[in-house]
Amino acid sequence: MKVLFILGYGIFQAEDERYAHYLEESLVHITEQKPEWIVLCGGYSNPKYQGVSEAASMAGWLIEKDPSLKDRIILEEESLTTFHNLKKAQLLLQERGIVPTVVSIICDSIRLPKTYFLAMAMYKEWLRLPQDEAEVLRQLANLHENVGLDVTKDLVVGTDIITVYGIARYGTAEEIGQQIVGSILEVRGLDHPELEEEFLARRRRRFGIDA
Repeated sequence: MKVLFILGYGIFQAEDERYAHYLEESLVHITEQKPEWIVLCGGYSNPKYQGVSEAASMAGWLIEKDPSLKDRIILEEESLTTFHNLKKAQLLLQERGIVPTVVSIICDSIRLPKTYFLAMAMYKEWLRLPQDEAEVLRQLANLHENVGLDVTKDLVVGTDIITVYGIARYGTAEEIGQQIVGSILEVRGLDHPELEEEFLARRRRRFGIDA
């Protein structure tokens, strides 16, 4: 069974051209891959838009473009970090008795290394992945060495079970710098849950969300 995750980056607004491009490219992947289920990930990250989650805002755009997607979409509306995107998406599938054989994850290109590493570590037992941590790191090193990690362009890395597609969305030095630090914190959060909670608390404060 094919499942596709789309990770959200704020509440979608039509005037945001970079976000619109991200969803357009996501729709291309949906059309090409034909997943049985599509999990849209992202919680209530902006108090300005009360009652609207990142996942729901993306769903509105996708269903408008292709109404047939409505019955295949699952909304994950609690997460505020990549770690929780992946964790809570897994829980939603498990609650429904869905066990994927193939998982595609769409994120922005700057988050591709982090997203791939987290997915391979978090889903190792669930999807019975044969790769160990060292092999995953070698894959990322080979991607950097052989293809390059130009985060202003689309990127892809994966296995026959999990593939992460990075869609170019960010461009400023500040945004890239923020994600470099965020990636380190979230990856280390696998071994230090208290660090992940601190990172989540910082994210809530930055978004202006009550704990």
